[in-house]
Parts: sequence; structure tokens; C-alpha cells
Amino acid sequence: MLSMTTKKKNYKIALIDQKGNIGGGIKFAKQLILNFNEFYPAIKIDFYVNPNSIKKLNLNKINLKNISIKELKSLKLREHGFFSLKNSEKIIKQIQEKFLKKSKFLNYYYSGNLNLELEKKIKGYDFAFFLWPYLIDLPEIKVKKFIILHDFMFKYYFGGFGSFNINEIEKQNYFLDKWVKNSNIIVTSNYMKKELNKFYPKVSDKKIHLIRIGPLTYFENTKEKIDIFKKFNINSKYILCPTVDKPHKNILNLIKAFNLVKKKHKKLKLVFCGSGTNLMNGKLFDNKIQISETDKEVFGLGFVSDEELKILIKRAEMTINTSIYDAGNGSGLDAWQIGSPVLMSNIPPFIEQLKYLKVQAVTFDPNNHFDLYKKINLLLKYSKNKKQQMITVSQKNIREFGWKKVVSEYFNLMNKLS
Repeated sequence: MLSMTTKKKNYKIALIDQKGNIGGGIKFAKQLILNFNEFYPAIKIDFYVNPNSIKKLNLNKINLKNISIKELKSLKLREHGFFSLKNSEKIIKQIQEKFLKKSKFLNYYYSGNLNLELEKKIKGYDFAFFLWPYLIDLPEIKVKKFIILHDFMFKYYFGGFGSFNINEIEKQNYFLDKWVKNSNIIVTSNYMKKELNKFYPKVSDKKIHLIRIGPLTYFENTKEKIDIFKKFNINSKYILCPTVDKPHKNILNLIKAFNLVKKKHKKLKLVFCGSGTNLMNGKLFDNKIQISETDKEVFGLGFVSDEELKILIKRAEMTINTSIYDAGNGSGLDAWQIGSPVLMSNIPPFIEQLKYLKVQAVTFDPNNHFDLYKKINLLLKYSKNKKQQMITVSQKNIREFGWKKVVSEYFNLMNKLS
């Protein structure tokens, strides 16, 4: 039975997300503060965030009592300086690929100035939640700290753009060792708890707290007035893959599988969306398979708004997550909530999510592109009624999970440690 402890109602907390990449983590943070405000309106929340995230996620439009969105000014260069130039992502990519493979330059270089800003501002809070404790040194603040560990990807994937080199991994380990030693730790799955125990076996279980996440319910309030199919030139049925171009996302195997699928389904498209996926157009994967700059069957849209993502998911033949390593199926959470058949890797955290949410999906071996090809074909053969049954069951069960449970677990944890 859910405990709604009421030891204290007026905590003052800080949430910090310096990353600036519009992915699942920052969207989770937005959902978290909205639901904290709904169920515990007396709690004051200051959300310190990378300027890049504010406009793209409409954080500046949140107008609720006791919630303040605060820009991390030390990161403003990335939004208004050199990094705001047109095609800056391509420029940075070229610089890193040509000159920085062996350097100690960090992709996000979170260091001195940011730490000084945090040490100056994170004062007078009951708790500070760091949503992305990677590539940032531990600031010297006298506040009870929580870190949310999404994954340990940097320990597995390195050697190219979009991943990590050896020097970066060394620095990541150095930073994270300090965070783990000096913070309470929140993980979102039993799988990530096992990963934490594997890499940090001396960490006490008393410091580790499992709090699962729910779907992004703020999608429900978005409108569908945008003609995105005209905007993105999508004029036939399509498969949707919300993702980023990183090694663990396993994009090559999806493209291999789709090349087999389209021999029979010639008008079917494969659409990628998410921050940076527009840079995949024209990219050569594994020196074998290239997405043409002018290819209209396989292409990346880049970042899309919540409104656009909602429509893309709702009208897709299926929503796919091909990850070979991840903390959880974020795009699956969106698809189950909005209403789309889900095809996903059979990796442990995804299967764990499938079971505790009691949702439905077709799964495949992410290391076998032929298995993925067969499962795409299977879903394409499903009748309209069978697909709708999957959607209906998933939507019903995922909504029963609810964010009231999530935020109450955060609240009870703060009560326990206050």
C-alpha cells in the first residue's frame, strides 16, 4: 500500500540538469516538477537548467506557484556564442573527429565555471537532485545530495564521435567516483541497481533507492494542429524510431533490417527523430550502409517538438527502440501512453519495464538484424484489431501506474532522510 507520509510539506529543493541534450532525462525532469507541484504544491522547486533546454521544452512557459526555472548562465556560451552558429553540430562533430580523438577535451566540458556557479547558487535548500552527474565534478555544497544514475554507458561504448575516448572515460570515472561516495543514489530499475553494485560493490544498500518512472503525461495536453507530414515530406506509411545517433542505440542493425523489409513494403519509410538525428542524413554506417542526403525512405528529422512527436507516434505503424544498452525504454513509455504498437529490444531493463507496467510489445534480439526484420514483418501483418488491442491494454495499464506513486516515493525518501 502506498504510504503518503506527511512529515513535512514545505521542502525547498533544487533540481540540476546541465546537459542541454533534449532527451529522456530532461523530459523526465519536466514531468517530475509538474507532478510535484500537483500533489505537493507547498514544495518549492528551483530547476537549474542548461539554456539550450529551456526554449526547446517550453520550460519558460511553466507558470506555477513555487516552481522557478533558473538558467545556468555559465553554460550560456553553448546557446549564444560559438556553439549557436548555424550547423554548429556539424562543425563540432568535424572538429572532434579530426583533432580531438586522443585529447582530454570532454564533449560537454562541464568544469570550473559551472561548479563555481553551483557552489554560489545551491544554498539554503533541503535537498539537491543532480539529474546528470556525468562529465561534471562534484561541487562543494552543503546540501543533501541525490544523484539519478541513468546508466553506465561510458563504461561500455567508446572510440568514436557520439561515444567516449579513453581519456574521457578516465575523467568520467574520476568524477562519478566522487559523486557516488558523497551522495544518495536513485536508480530507476533493478537492472541499474545491479549495474551500480557491479561497478561500485562497496556502496551501501542504504544509499541506493529504487524509484521507477512513469509516462510523460504532459503529452496529453498538446494539440494536433501541426501538419507535420507536409513539413517533413512524409507521404506514406512509416516506422518511427525516436533516438539519438549513439553506438548503443544500434541504428545500423535497424537500417540493415529495414533494407530487407522494404523489398516487400516498397512505400514504407523509416523515420528517425530526436536531437541530432538530422545529422544522420548522408552518414555512412560501418563503412557499408549510407543514408543518402536525398533518401526519402530512410531519414532523420532532428529534434521535434512535443506536439510533433505526439503526432508522429500516434500515426506510426509502430514505434521501435533498438538499444543494446539503456536504463529504460523512454520512447516505449511515450508510445504506450500516446497509442502506438511497440517493437523493442529484449534487453533486461526493457523486459523489467514491460513486466512492472503490464504493457504489451513485440521483442527481438538486438544483436540479430534478421530477427528484427522478422519482427517488423510480424507487426506489419497484425490486423488493425490486434494492434488496437495492444494499444488499449497498454494505455490502460500504464495510466494506472501513475506519477502520484512516483512523486510520493520521492517525498517519502526526503522525509526519511531529513
